[in-house]
Amino acid sequence: MIDGAIYFDLENDIKLRKNRANEKNELITMLLKAKKGGAKMQTPKKKDKQHFHCDTLETINQ
Repeated sequence: MIDGAIYFDLENDIKLRKNRANEKNELITMLLKAKKGGAKMQTPKKKDKQHFHCDTLETINQ
């Protein structure tokens, strides 16, 4: 606490982390059930990384 304002609370942080972990587990469970149920899944798509040089922006704008 600085000048009456709470900037970080360890107990609150622990509660938030537990809530976030529970929510993550629920979402993962929902996705796995949908997958086992035969729902349509998205295939992963590869994104090519662009290599930047000093003159890259000039070639993009043209």
